[in-house]
Amino acid sequence: DEARRLYGESLTIKEAIGDAQGKAATLHALANMEVQAGNVDEARRLYGESLTIKEAIGNARGKAATLANLGHLDFAAGDQAQADGRNLEAATILLRIGAVPDALTVIGNLGVAVGGTPRLEYLAQGVLLGVSSGMPLRFWLTRVDALRAAVDNGKAVLLLKGIVARVVDGGATEEDAQGLSLLVSREVERQGVEPEVGQGWVMEAQEDRQRSFDEAVALLIGLVPDGNWVIPRPQHG
Repeated sequence: DEARRLYGESLTIKEAIGDAQGKAATLHALANMEVQAGNVDEARRLYGESLTIKEAIGNARGKAATLANLGHLDFAAGDQAQADGRNLEAATILLRIGAVPDALTVIGNLGVAVGGTPRLEYLAQGVLLGVSSGMPLRFWLTRVDALRAAVDNGKAVLLLKGIVARVVDGGATEEDAQGLSLLVSREVERQGVEPEVGQGWVMEAQEDRQRSFDEAVALLIGLVPDGNWVIPRPQHG
């Protein structure tokens, strides 16, 4: 209640001085509080006001953040179509302004359907965006892991070998190495094979990095039907 009171005072001041950007940010923060309190209708109203201001003043990043939060509410309510529309618009904005880490997060939201079913076309694009962005593996590890767990054994191995090749070529950090080890160990466990088999996948990827990488990228592209691209379709092969 005290936090709401303070935000309310801040909102009054920002309205009085004509600080539109500050007002939009405060409305967004108040909406977040209402979500935490379980007041979804009030949260939607506040997000809506914030969104209208952000659109009016051209605050693209802020607009994308509010759209993504509204998408979360739609998803929780079971409205897949509305959630998809908001998340797709948010992802498009974030990619346009070069906010790749934020775009990865939103595309990751698209990777799970209402009910928990993985959607391979979006998981694949999250991995492709991570691969092409040059960001450390930790930023897109969860996308790789979700996709790995959702495809068949052969495709999972191709994917992992490509990720090994990409990370090794990029100069693997200790954190990257730990992430790769986690991915491989989980796939070894899923397939019920000996750890030496997983070590063999890593060795094969290291011995022929270009081929391993190319095969993984081809696999990822093949998982995205025409018309379902959010990121620019890679020109590969």
